Amino acid sequence: MSGYSYTYTAIPPARGIHNSTAKITMVVAGARSGKTRASLGGELARVVMLQPGYWRSDIEARVPYTIIVCEPTFKMVRTIAWGTLKNAIPAQNLINENLTDRILHYQGVHGVTQIICASYEQGSEKIEGLSSVYFAFLDEIFQCQQQFYNEVLVRLSERNGRAILTGTPKPALWLEDEVINRALDGDPDFKYITWKTSENPYFPKESLATMRRILPPKIFRRNYEASLESFDGQIYEEFDKSIHAQVWDINPDEYQVIWGSQDWGFSHNGSFYVYGLRDDDQVDILFEVSESGIPPVAAIPGQRCWASIMEEYQNQFEEKFDWIYAGPDRPENIENIRSIGVQIKGADNAVNEGITFVAALMHVEEGRSKLRIHSANCPKLVRRIPTYRWDIDSSGRVTEKPLKQDDDEVDSMRYGLYSQRRWFRIWQKISGGVE
Repeated sequence: MSGYSYTYTAIPPARGIHNSTAKITMVVAGARSGKTRASLGGELARVVMLQPGYWRSDIEARVPYTIIVCEPTFKMVRTIAWGTLKNAIPAQNLINENLTDRILHYQGVHGVTQIICASYEQGSEKIEGLSSVYFAFLDEIFQCQQQFYNEVLVRLSERNGRAILTGTPKPALWLEDEVINRALDGDPDFKYITWKTSENPYFPKESLATMRRILPPKIFRRNYEASLESFDGQIYEEFDKSIHAQVWDINPDEYQVIWGSQDWGFSHNGSFYVYGLRDDDQVDILFEVSESGIPPVAAIPGQRCWASIMEEYQNQFEEKFDWIYAGPDRPENIENIRSIGVQIKGADNAVNEGITFVAALMHVEEGRSKLRIHSANCPKLVRRIPTYRWDIDSSGRVTEKPLKQDDDEVDSMRYGLYSQRRWFRIWQKISGGVE
């Protein structure tokens, strides 16, 4: 192994990652800017093979050089981390792999490197108790819980290890306080590296121009210019009643597909909406039922319930009606309603990603928007959207988490639009066809 040759070439803005000697290197870069390729397929692959800082006592005792690799979900471990590492590290150095347990073993220059993959969604149990951890890579760090990050620091402390954190800005005040501000204030243990998507020479300029056009300015700056600016006050800043709230004659033949959404409620409002998708990503919110005290299913024959309301709309639109996307916090409601023949499933409850998608649909360009709400049929939603705001913490700072107050209607809207996103061409542009 003494002849191992490392041939990775970094894109110019990523070179600071490979030169960093800080304990914590924080990489904040735009979407598809090459940050993961540089950090995971570049720097981490080098560490896997060259094993910097490997203690002689561990080498002699044949204790593996342990690295923690973390993604938000197991799916991302499989599709991003696993594949990137295997493509970046010479195959002849692979000793064994176990995707079920998410563990890779490679032969490095001094001994065996053990890579333990974990996900934020499953918590820190997988990494608790690990010893001889020399390095950690935490992807999409803005989605990581502080407790998980703290546990990684504990694992690294035994061997004076280092970590690379990467991400595109999302709400995470703890990260700003514990990492970003320390790096910006000159703490020698922290290094802050940032670049825009436009600095990745491999990202198509025409795609970036499209994103600039279709996304609200603040969201574009966050997603593609790695801006850390706060979203103050109103969440859907571009909402304009004169543009988004209209009255028209509803013709089901105009829609490619019709579907519904449900936010549960009993002591507070439950909210049900019906949507229709027209040509060119034009989406209408057609009908609203937003009331308190409605049970999920009938307790006595003939009782008005959410199941009967859903059935009514499903039957009205028949073959054009797709799924109803319901709040996943009540799986028993979903199962009970599904059992009587309603096409219902749990909604995708990715809050900030959903807000970004709804804001993209709500974006106003030349006086027009892709989103239209029937104001006569959906009066509560029209009233709620302007009052939907970011929460404030005890120190008076905007937390960039939605205020949990009078949010039933807007939550249901987010469930419906984001869960059906694959029908929208705008989603293909935003996601690049990648989940």
